[in-house]
Order: sequence, then structure tokens, then C-alpha cells
Amino acid sequence: MYIDKDKKKAVNALVSDDGLSHVDMVHILEHEDCALLHLSDAGVVLRHCSGTVFAASFSSDADTVADAIPMDARLVDVHDERLFRILASRGYSFEEPCYLFSYHGSRKDEGKYAFREFSQKDFPIYAEHYKSGDEEELMKDVLDKRVIGIYDDKILMGFAGFHKEGSMGMLEVFPAFRRKKVGTCLLSHLINLKLDAGLIPFCNVYVSNVPSIRLQAMLGMSRAEGLSFWLWR
Repeated sequence: MYIDKDKKKAVNALVSDDGLSHVDMVHILEHEDCALLHLSDAGVVLRHCSGTVFAASFSSDADTVADAIPMDARLVDVHDERLFRILASRGYSFEEPCYLFSYHGSRKDEGKYAFREFSQKDFPIYAEHYKSGDEEELMKDVLDKRVIGIYDDKILMGFAGFHKEGSMGMLEVFPAFRRKKVGTCLLSHLINLKLDAGLIPFCNVYVSNVPSIRLQAMLGMSRAEGLSFWLWR
């Protein structure tokens, strides 16, 4: 069984390989409830308490890393195209790769708006606009206080939040409030929450999502050179 000192070794290995491309795995190892499943010169595999598996390969021996991914893993994020091809051949589904962004600057200007964590009474509007997950998963997002609304004079203009593993996402700005920098202020607030907690803000963006990529650039987010591949079955 791997222990804390091995997790530190895994962090060092990930940072040495490419800190920006593995910022999410480093965050999970350092700050989340997780299990380290594999650590070798070939790569790292870990499992977040939510069940999601993350894997990175450092060498041409991607098969060793892929074989360390549990057979019952339903959602896997891999940081290597070789791992992606192996898992795709093993029956995993896939949509498109993601860019991994992270922020390493100072606190951001949040604008003039107010921010509030969603409560159970806000669940219907969250479920109406955010379709990634079933009702139970979406309710857990709300109950875990991971969804945050942005308000102007008590008028809800949109929301965003943190996924289970700590990444920023779920961004939705309602049509009447778009092109007014509402999304910029909302993500700036999320960035500040992470910074205030001593954490590195990060997020995944599909490579085809040009507006979101531009938004990350405006926010001063750094884009990792490598891609992330999310697979499920």
C-alpha cells in the first residue's frame, strides 16, 4: 500500500515531467482524498475519492501505466495520447481532448457583483442549465456548496463552480447578461477563492471551445503544452 511519502514522490515525478500538464494530479495528491495506485518510472496512476482515475505516462512504456488503471474505472483522465489510444482500444468512449489551464498570478478584480453559494432552493435552475450528470450528481454539487451564483442587485446572472476533483467549471451566463464580462468576473471570483485557500486554480477546456479558450487567456491562465483526454464507459 502506498503511503504519504510515496504521494510526495509521485508529486515530484509529475512536476519533474511537466508541472503545468499535471497540475490537476498534483492538486489531488496534495489536497484531495485519493489513493495512489501506481508509481514508477513509467508514470503515475491515482484514484480520486469520487472514483475518477487520473493517469500520466512518462515514457514509451504506456502499457504498464494503462494496466494499472482499475478495470472498474468508469471515468478516466489521461495526460498522454499513448494512454488515450490504449484505453480507447479497450472500449472507453471519448468526445474530444481538453486543454488544461492553470493560474499562477495574483488575486483578480471581481467587479461590482455579489456572489453566493447555491443552496437546495437553487437546484432547479442549476439542473435546468447544467446537463452534465444525473439528478443525484447535480444535487450533490449543490449540497457540497461547489456551485456559486453571480448577482447584480439580487438578480441571478449565471453560475459556475468546482468539480469534485477541484477544477473550475460549470460556467453558465444567462443570455441577457452575456458580453458584459459577467463570466470574467465570475471566474475571477473562483480564482480568488482558490488563491485565498492557498491552492492553484485550474480548469479543463475542450479544444473546440474557442470562446472559453479566449476567456482563459484574458484571465491570465497558463495553458499546458500537453492535452488531457477524458474517457468513460
